[in-house]
Amino acid sequence: MLLYDNVGAGSEPWSADWTTDDTLLYNLAVGSGPQDLHLVTENSQGIELQALPTFAAVLGGSLRPVKHLVGEFPSHCIVFAGQRVELHATLPAEGRIDVTTSIVSMTDRSTGVVLETAAMARNHADGTPLFTSHSSYFLRGLGSKPMSSGERPALVEQMWGASVTASTRDDQALLYRLCGDRNPLHSDPTFAARAGFGRPILHGLCTWATVARTVIGRVLGSDVGAVAEIDGQFRNPVFPGESIEIDVAQVDECELVYRARVGERVVVDGGRIRTTRGVTL
Repeated sequence: MLLYDNVGAGSEPWSADWTTDDTLLYNLAVGSGPQDLHLVTENSQGIELQALPTFAAVLGGSLRPVKHLVGEFPSHCIVFAGQRVELHATLPAEGRIDVTTSIVSMTDRSTGVVLETAAMARNHADGTPLFTSHSSYFLRGLGSKPMSSGERPALVEQMWGASVTASTRDDQALLYRLCGDRNPLHSDPTFAARAGFGRPILHGLCTWATVARTVIGRVLGSDVGAVAEIDGQFRNPVFPGESIEIDVAQVDECELVYRARVGERVVVDGGRIRTTRGVTL
């Protein structure tokens, strides 16, 4: 039973820290390579290691801090639906944060419940805001208030201005799982088959970060610190080794939208990147 009355409630503050090794591993796990020395080395002459802004979604943790406030539900019914990160300052390559996670909303849909959480992270040393990580989950088969068809937002076809390709590796899910998500759906063929997949799938957050890294590289080059906000909705899985086509459009000087697909299969939709400076495609 879900505890709707706990919307707005939050966890006790908790702490997390990370080192340059964690940053290097994450950057490699989402597809960074030798062309990205600012992401994959900490000792290259004249180059400073940088953390990708999507790393905040990992540092901000999972549903665990507030799961007891959500209520009881079968573990197999939860699906990661989307992610948004707001950067209040540049994410450092190493650091320590104090985090409070809260339940933002629980919304009934016709086939389940959309659960949204927010993790607010502050620098441990001085308490200044660093980032807010917004996570969206879909709890399949739960809820009691079917949504009428009129509540569904209309889909608008976007005129895309540019396209770029992101490659994934056959072993990418095996590498990304070392960043903390050991769900066997991404590594065990037997478990994946039981879930209805022909083989293990890539983590949704890994797909999103791979897409985001590619778009950021295309429009910002090495200036990952210029990202103020980034989000995306997960639609379909990616299998390790597949190539992802990313369509990008410019909304204004400091905002881009994007969509990612494998062939005709849309894998990330509703993507948006807001920057602290002007960019052009």
